[in-house]
Amino acid sequence: MIHFDLDIRIDNTLSDWGPYLLHFPVCSSMVANDGLLPYDSAILSTVFRAFEGKVDASTNLTIANEITGLFDSSTDSINSQEVVLYLKHPGAAYKNIRAGIIMEVLLASGQRKSFYGYYIYIGWQAV
Repeated sequence: MIHFDLDIRIDNTLSDWGPYLLHFPVCSSMVANDGLLPYDSAILSTVFRAFEGKVDASTNLTIANEITGLFDSSTDSINSQEVVLYLKHPGAAYKNIRAGIIMEVLLASGQRKSFYGYYIYIGWQAV
């Protein structure tokens, strides 16, 4: 299941991209199913991972091609429902591909939730 339709394009001619704001709405009540996060929850932290192609809950991550170096260290949650994402080009080994990302969110309750987004197009231009 896709949670975020990213449609982001980066290439090697700039050093960073962002900020991209990702909003994780909270359900409006304990019985409502109108948000991504459970009712009365807050984001404590996030961990991002990128893989070549589309990733979702059925992807076998042990054989998927992970892309390292795509996320800038300044990526962080800015409030209980939003995360700011900064990207950087991961290098020549990852040129002209599409990346899907997994966002693992740690909630104040201790619960962990995974969300999926795609695609980030990693381009390459001769300089």
